[in-house]
Amino acid sequence: MQRARYVKDPSVLLRMLLFHAASSASLRETTARLAAAGIVQMSAVALLLRLRTSGRWLSWICTRLCTKLRDEVFVPNGYRIRAVDSTTVQGPASKGTNWRMHFSLDLKTMACDWFEVTDAHGGERLERTPTAPGDVLIADRNYLRLAAVRAVVDNGAHLLVRMRWSHMVLFDSKGARFRALEHAKSLKVGEAINCDVHVVEPEGREIAGRVLIARLPLEQAAKAQRKLLRAASKKRTTVDARSLEACHFVMLFTTIPKEVLDAHGALELYRYRWQIELAFKRVKSLIHLSSLPHKEPQAAKTWIMAKMTLSLLLESLRRKCDTFFPGDSRPAKSPSGKNPINPDPSRDSSNKCKPAKKEHGKQTNQQGRSMSPWRWTAALLHVVQEALCPARGLLLMARALRDDAVARRINDAPRARVPHYASVPTLHAPP
Repeated sequence: MQRARYVKDPSVLLRMLLFHAASSASLRETTARLAAAGIVQMSAVALLLRLRTSGRWLSWICTRLCTKLRDEVFVPNGYRIRAVDSTTVQGPASKGTNWRMHFSLDLKTMACDWFEVTDAHGGERLERTPTAPGDVLIADRNYLRLAAVRAVVDNGAHLLVRMRWSHMVLFDSKGARFRALEHAKSLKVGEAINCDVHVVEPEGREIAGRVLIARLPLEQAAKAQRKLLRAASKKRTTVDARSLEACHFVMLFTTIPKEVLDAHGALELYRYRWQIELAFKRVKSLIHLSSLPHKEPQAAKTWIMAKMTLSLLLESLRRKCDTFFPGDSRPAKSPSGKNPINPDPSRDSSNKCKPAKKEHGKQTNQQGRSMSPWRWTAALLHVVQEALCPARGLLLMARALRDDAVARRINDAPRARVPHYASVPTLHAPP
């Protein structure tokens, strides 16, 4: 048991932690602004101690918020399309990866429905991601492993994962070893093939799947090759000739039935994986997840949890704003203009974009116009910051700075040597 000091109300503690995450301010600046707003009087050291001990509490809050999202989202036709990936977070003066955040994005709501924070040794594995029957997990080539396929299929879900040329062991319908790169050489640009394969577990059970292959245009293949050679040059390694050849193709492995998604539809659906990269960009650029200020592990992990709690609250507010200020309610189009998964083929016409009606040169039909997740996050972040710690005017701030308790927290301690910024010499023009 610990004696409650400074903060006896958990809502005030949550407000402090969220404001520290939302403002991206230092400990001293955070406590000074909270004191100036009349919320709580606390030293920077006391706030650091709260950061060290509040990690599990914030993790529980994040878990409840993610679970609520997964339970409330309506899934048409029984399929929930999710993108899975991970991103890294580096601390101050870091020479490598300190933390890795594993992340799942619901592509219907563009909101995070699960995440997990590990240290640098936590690998990218689909087994971490909680799945349910009807889920479709879209992931990059790092996630294609036998254990991942088994974990997803055992839960009644499906996966759509990109393949390397050196992929896991697959067998064709005749029982022969299947190598995707050998089947891709005869393809032309614009063509896509579907190969039925299966995976054999150590216990002898077979898991059916499909390999989908398409050839890329020469410009995209050359760009991928340059990126590969540049990375190899930086690491001072030699590039395998088969790696350069594989840059000409997109090779996917999926367990989605052929009746639900054909080869071209799977290739279209995989392009939505890029949305999780944009989600990482929103969290790192707007909420400043990449600016980890703490070196101490417990405080650093709590800081990351506070940032993600803030992000989940912003996403919850955005979904409520969509209810009050709805945008386009029509089904979204794929990047190429096609609907990859269509539960009702008779409704294909609803996916076509209708031209907006114009009157006197102005667009009067507002259907189809909606605010992007980036702008929603940026706008709601300012609202939440103001709600957590209301801003003070210049006069009120000047009065607050006269308070000894506030001044002690924001002013620098006396030093034996004059600060460099305060010792700039004065130059006088000659008479």
